[in-house]
Amino acid sequence: MKFTIGVIVSNSFGVLNRVTAVYSKRGCNIDSLSVGETENQEYSRITILSEADDYLIKQIFKQLEKLHDVREAFLFDDKNSFSREHVFIKLSVNSKSKSKIIVKVNDFGGKIIDFGNDFVSFEISNTHDKISEIINKFKKHEILEVSRSGLTAISYGTENMLRVED
Repeated sequence: MKFTIGVIVSNSFGVLNRVTAVYSKRGCNIDSLSVGETENQEYSRITILSEADDYLIKQIFKQLEKLHDVREAFLFDDKNSFSREHVFIKLSVNSKSKSKIIVKVNDFGGKIIDFGNDFVSFEISNTHDKISEIINKFKKHEILEVSRSGLTAISYGTENMLRVED
C-alpha cells in the first residue's frame, strides 16, 4: 500500500541521508521525495511517498521518530490531507499533432510554458497517481524530457499540522 510521511527535521547536512537510510535499511524504495526549508530556516520539511505493508509502515514511522534530527513526523492519508506533485513535460510535435497536444494539455489543466516548431513544453500539477497517468497518456507522442517535483502534502484543517513551534 502507498503511504506518505511528512517529517520536520533540523536543517543541517547529513539529515536527509539519515532519514532515507531508515527506508533503505528496511528494503523500502522511495517513490517520491521533496525537501524544503520551513518558515523557520533552522528546519526543513521532508515529504516521502513509498509503498509497504502496514507492519513496515509502522516500523519506518517509529524509526523516523527516534532520529535525533526529527522534530515531528506525521503519517498522511486521504482522509486527513491532500497532496500534489508538479511535472514539466517536453514533447516532440509536428504541425499535425501540435494543436491536438495543446488541447489535451488544457484538458488536463496544464499550462503551456514554451513551444517551437518541433516541440512543446508544459506543466501540470495533480496527485502523484494522476501525474503518472498523464505521463502514460503522452507516451504515444515522443517524450523528449520529463521532470517531476516530488510529492508535497499538507493536512486538512488545523488539528494535524506539521509545523515548527518553539
